[in-house]
Amino acid sequence: MFKKLSKNEKKGIGYGGFSPILYSIDSVLDILLFAIIFGVGYQAKLSIWQIICYSFITSFFKDFLLYIFMNLKTKTNIIKTIIKISREKKRSFWWTFFGSICGGPLGFTLTTATILYSGAAYGSALSNFSPIIVLLFARIFFKTKLSYISWIGVFLAITGFLGISIYSSFVRGQSFHFNFRIFIGVIIAICAVLTWSVETIVAEYVEKFGKDQSLNNNEKLSIKSIVSSSTNLLIFIPLTLFLSYLSKQDKQTLNMLGKIFSSWQGWLILSSIGLVIVGGRSSYWYAISNIGGGRADILYYLTVLITPLLVLLLFALNVVGFQKPQGVTSWFYWVFLFSQMTGVFLITINSKNNKEHIFVKNKLNIK
Repeated sequence: MFKKLSKNEKKGIGYGGFSPILYSIDSVLDILLFAIIFGVGYQAKLSIWQIICYSFITSFFKDFLLYIFMNLKTKTNIIKTIIKISREKKRSFWWTFFGSICGGPLGFTLTTATILYSGAAYGSALSNFSPIIVLLFARIFFKTKLSYISWIGVFLAITGFLGISIYSSFVRGQSFHFNFRIFIGVIIAICAVLTWSVETIVAEYVEKFGKDQSLNNNEKLSIKSIVSSSTNLLIFIPLTLFLSYLSKQDKQTLNMLGKIFSSWQGWLILSSIGLVIVGGRSSYWYAISNIGGGRADILYYLTVLITPLLVLLLFALNVVGFQKPQGVTSWFYWVFLFSQMTGVFLITINSKNNKEHIFVKNKLNIK
């Protein structure tokens, strides 16, 4: 029924399965950092510009560590390598450049902001809806045909996503009240989903150019590390600080950053976040190389199941910042979550058997 997996496919599945574990750990580390520095209930003490600015800075930190990792791994001058790629593989370079901005500064920043606004469990479920959007993008841009099973999967996934979005925006304890902060988190999550989806489609699209233009793993990660860290440092962080200044929140923002970077707990957790993300991102990109972006996204999607379980475990262990998760212990949350997961699962199973649809694999002739 299913063809035997090749060695590379098994390796890709292994990398892809390791990635969601690391990303789940990253989700709870951000919350732990803020809870230690600012105390439980930090959301009410911080403005949106403070959270966005922190998210861009941590995104820069993660990408800069990835840059160091790539230098050590390849034992080459990454900047010279990228200049060479930009000259010899211009088309692939600029597409990867664009994808790196979507999945680096924008994707990671918006995901972090979603988690800090909505909590790790809700934030993970809401910001990891990209497999469905990738599928719909493939249908729109590459005319990929979808079977009725795929459409059922899309319906279930969207139902789950909307259910979690609405439920999380209104639940508070055991009663239902509109929660504006979590609603903002939902809006930010939708933006995060779009940026991650664009990155995945671009990563697949680059493969279309053939062997003369294709990029290996080291080249992709090198471009991503430089583009993401440099655009964060030179564009997004200054822009956020400027917008914070315009909204008269600049002093509060700088004070927040001072508290984080002047404490040993802040540096310890930030270093841990950076190392975890380097491992998670590297695993994700290696998975894309071996099994394609669509299936790599599916494995990464297990984050939505691992994260709430991790949050419940940390709550049971009385870890600071992890009070009883609102709504996560409710059957409503799990019904919607499993609806979303079932939809993605149906699409995955169908993509293995339907020759007309393996995400964008068919249209791009990815091997």
